[in-house]
Amino acid sequence: MNNEITLKEHNSIYKNRFLELIEDKVDLHFPDGRIVEDAQRTLVKKGGAVVVVAVREDGKIAIVKQSRYGANNDYIFELPAGVIDDNEDPQTAAIRETNEEVGYSVKSCELLFDAFTSPAWTSEYLYLYYIELGEKTEQDLDHDEYVEVHFYTESELDELIFSNQIKDFKTIAGYLYAKTASLLPKK
Repeated sequence: MNNEITLKEHNSIYKNRFLELIEDKVDLHFPDGRIVEDAQRTLVKKGGAVVVVAVREDGKIAIVKQSRYGANNDYIFELPAGVIDDNEDPQTAAIRETNEEVGYSVKSCELLFDAFTSPAWTSEYLYLYYIELGEKTEQDLDHDEYVEVHFYTESELDELIFSNQIKDFKTIAGYLYAKTASLLPKK
């Protein structure tokens, strides 16, 4: 069910190649008949991104370690992920990100689910893919990236998550989804 929203004023506060910060004034028309006039809505408008549960033939799952500015520039462990480039479909982005960050070819790629990351304040939409890795290749990182690739068993990842050493929500959700859906190979 959608609420009816009447846009009264739109302001683009800031825009770069990754996002746009907007502040709108809207009238909200709720299903119960209430109308709220001149409500302010601030939104970080972003394109889509992909997250991959990438699994080698031995059943180990790729986890990358990289610095994240939003995490106080700390190095965190996460599933490989990245933005969807202009005119790129999500599956192509998932394969590209796997090649670039993990340094492996892709044997198969299957969409598991797609969802908003935090719709209260951003339009960012994530696509989670399950990928079977093929042959080892070379990483092809952007000039401003440093990415270490690690491979973990299910029990090792369980330990990292439940001991709060993995602090990335998309990683926790993506891994646990694949595990709960019995997608991970039994090795």
